[in-house]
Amino acid sequence: MNPAPIRPIRRTARAIALAASIFGMIATTTHAEDQAPKPGTASPKSQSLARYIPGERLIVLIDHEGLEAQPDAWKGTAASKMLNGTPLGAMLLDIAAQVVDHGLQSMPGAPFNGKEVVALLAHMTSKGFAIGFCGSFDPPQPKAAVMVIRDAGRNEVSQRLMKRLEDAAKQVEQPNGRKVWTIAGAPIRWWFEGHDAVFSFVPPGATADPVAETLDGKTPSALENPVFTALSKADPGVVPVGLLFVDLAGLPPLPPKAVQAGIDGIKQVEARWGIQNRAIVTSLGVQAPRPRRGVLAFFDQPPLGGGTKFTLPAGMTNSTLLSVDPVKVGDIFLAILNQNDPNAAASVSRFAQDFQKRTGLSLRKDLLGKLGPRVGILAPQSGGLSNAIAMWFNPPDLGTVIELKDPQGFEATLDRLIGAANITLKAAGAMVPPKAGRPAKPGTEFAEFRPLKAPERGYVLTVPPSVLPTPAGLRPTVLIDIKRGRLALAGSPALARRVLPTLVLDAASAKPIDDQSALLITTSDPTESLPEILANIPALVQFAAIAAAQPRGPGIQQQPAAPFRLEFDPDAIPDVNAIRPHLFPTKFTLTADESAIRLSASSAFPLPLPQLNAGMETPILVALLLPAVQAAREAARRTQCTNNEKQLSIALHNYHSAHNTFPPPAILSRAGNPLLSWRVAILPFIGQQALYNEFHLDEPWDSAHNKTLIERMPTTYACPSRQSPAPGTTNYRVFTGKGTAFEPPEGTAIASISDGPANTLGLVEAKEAVIWTQPEDLPFTGDGAAALELAGSNHPGGFNAMFLDGSIRFLKDSITADVFKSLLTRNGGEIFQNY
Repeated sequence: MNPAPIRPIRRTARAIALAASIFGMIATTTHAEDQAPKPGTASPKSQSLARYIPGERLIVLIDHEGLEAQPDAWKGTAASKMLNGTPLGAMLLDIAAQVVDHGLQSMPGAPFNGKEVVALLAHMTSKGFAIGFCGSFDPPQPKAAVMVIRDAGRNEVSQRLMKRLEDAAKQVEQPNGRKVWTIAGAPIRWWFEGHDAVFSFVPPGATADPVAETLDGKTPSALENPVFTALSKADPGVVPVGLLFVDLAGLPPLPPKAVQAGIDGIKQVEARWGIQNRAIVTSLGVQAPRPRRGVLAFFDQPPLGGGTKFTLPAGMTNSTLLSVDPVKVGDIFLAILNQNDPNAAASVSRFAQDFQKRTGLSLRKDLLGKLGPRVGILAPQSGGLSNAIAMWFNPPDLGTVIELKDPQGFEATLDRLIGAANITLKAAGAMVPPKAGRPAKPGTEFAEFRPLKAPERGYVLTVPPSVLPTPAGLRPTVLIDIKRGRLALAGSPALARRVLPTLVLDAASAKPIDDQSALLITTSDPTESLPEILANIPALVQFAAIAAAQPRGPGIQQQPAAPFRLEFDPDAIPDVNAIRPHLFPTKFTLTADESAIRLSASSAFPLPLPQLNAGMETPILVALLLPAVQAAREAARRTQCTNNEKQLSIALHNYHSAHNTFPPPAILSRAGNPLLSWRVAILPFIGQQALYNEFHLDEPWDSAHNKTLIERMPTTYACPSRQSPAPGTTNYRVFTGKGTAFEPPEGTAIASISDGPANTLGLVEAKEAVIWTQPEDLPFTGDGAAALELAGSNHPGGFNAMFLDGSIRFLKDSITADVFKSLLTRNGGEIFQNY
């Protein structure tokens, strides 16, 4: 299938998604005749748009009542005041409309423009909408898919858009009197139910519309669904606005990796959003009953409990209180690591063994086993967009206080830890050593942990300037309160003393914290950072557009595409000092019980930003961060893969220096038969001389002796992005064949590469892995397309490749067969500058 016609649609979808995410921060104040419901009560069921959604086999439901249903509550929020009392709302609406317009440029004849899309979103936010899916996604067996927009018949923009759709449709009167619009060959129909627009997607050949049958009382609606009934019950003091739930039983089976990680333990996802005084409150829950396994087992921690109290020192507003069993977390982490990366798990085990050898302590029993579960973390006020110089002279006040299960036992553990650390610090010496023959002044030779003065129990790290120049105010400190069973870690002795009493483990109050069953409670003040970030959204959007316009595929002399141009007058950007007064600390709570795991947040402006606790506390950011975290992990894995190939490149060139050629593709027998791979030949040049000496070079790779060495494959040959690799296998392979740099049977000299080493491929990542000692590489017959089919990786978008000049480049999947062929041949005379 030619992907070219699909790309404009994908670009448009991405643009609309971006605009929708921007618009998700926006809502305009509107007036309504109805009085807002009282806090803690829901709107009457008869008014809920869920009445349109069939209740049978319901697996997805989104029911947003609309801000106009509770105008007084919405007007009182900080978000409303920021959006309507400052230019912020108009700025975000303008940007969203321009982004959608840009996306629609690739869809000639689209029946709407950016302003109309944003206006429709504004109407849906204010008036309300509902979306439902009944049936199954595995396999796709929809009973009904429904979208309802409240009062669309009274909105000029929606009327205009519907009119354009009607130009391609015909109207049919149903037996129940409804006049329904349909499009020949399309599974969509729509009509007005009063003033509400109803879009119904039904399977081909359906004789009756499930939505109409629900409205006519022939089948039950979502209002009677027990999940909807439970989610509709608002928390005390909260004005409900919307809810969502997804029944995972109707979704396709999870991939094996997800099942292995225990994600199949999630049975249902649900969310609610509403208003409480000035705050927007959101909650996200997953129904995941115990016993949980895999990553879900991390949430099986002891609750904070009723005796816990956390008080903040004066001037500090950012804090986290959590309950975590370090030993349990470590055991779960090792179990997951053993499943996914046994080599990494072995490294952790070696670290634990080395720790015990150096300190005489068991990492699990003597250290982790004596800590927790309750922990308090204090962070400083952000202070705005600080710079490195300011942070040097005023290091941030960071402090942590930890419960001790065995205070006296931990004191002995700490003494041994400090002793071992001081031995290591003394051996490290200084960046500027003493002059020969001139003894250094006491206390200046090396960094060390020094004991605090009695009666305090603890240590402070002192670092002389000659050892490592550090800020004068930074003096890491460990302080123990034996009597109360607490340990403080802080950046200075003074802060450690302030932090130590903040965590109360046996408070007399019946309920010192808001939720005794919570595992984590975080508060953060976005006052100093959020206004600047909001005001810089136009610049951030423009930066993103410029980056997105850069060349993505191969080509010759390819020019960057013209980027999206955001037309926005800087005078329309809101003043940060007008936004700041409306902000207040955000609160985030994580709870887990026998049946579910729940996140809840209360914030002034739930903007999803990773650098703010406020953003991390919203269900929106949970959804956004999952792919972001995966992308970050993949970026790290791709970097490690690049480093692996760089090491192999250095090894190949060192081999060339020693032998005047690159290695031949195989070590041959006297009769000319391939015995072992070139990967064995370069072992001495990647620091593996001892392993090289153990090979019988006159025997094949699968001889009785050489087979025993397969399991000892160097990590340099392992790409970390490979999924469940077989032991002893690698994807780093070379192309062999006439004209390649590894044309058998002999090695190739750089001088014989007339195309130039920078234009000739050495090794690539291959789709299929081989045993690393096996002399089996990728055949090249002169067909670039066939060769390209053999190359590939688990890195999204392409694969790493090593060129014979030593450079490592990422070749995209869209590289053409002709270009790839030219890169494989060493004397073809083709030189491409861009690919």
